[in-house]
Amino acid sequence: MIAAYKRKSNIAAVVCALSIAGVVPISPDDPGHNNPFGTILVVSYCVSFLLALWWLLKAKGRSGGNLCWLFLSVIGFVVILRLEDRCKDGQPLTLETSSDMSP
Repeated sequence: MIAAYKRKSNIAAVVCALSIAGVVPISPDDPGHNNPFGTILVVSYCVSFLLALWWLLKAKGRSGGNLCWLFLSVIGFVVILRLEDRCKDGQPLTLETSSDMSP
């Protein structure tokens, strides 16, 4: 994996987890209507979740188009996590290395 993207993905995952942990005690019904701070936390959860997966895909040397797997919900999330790492040496893909890979 590419270390820079992996680090960004880990930071976004921590922000995502903290956002979830912050929303839960605000209100069990609807955080957006009872507390405006809840809306900020829900938006930060959504954005950080997508960024964490985007950077994870980039760390594995994959296209950002693989985020379309999320349309399959939990199954798509598992597929993204299980994708093979194409950057085993920690270097980004180049034209020479990508032509050696099978589709």
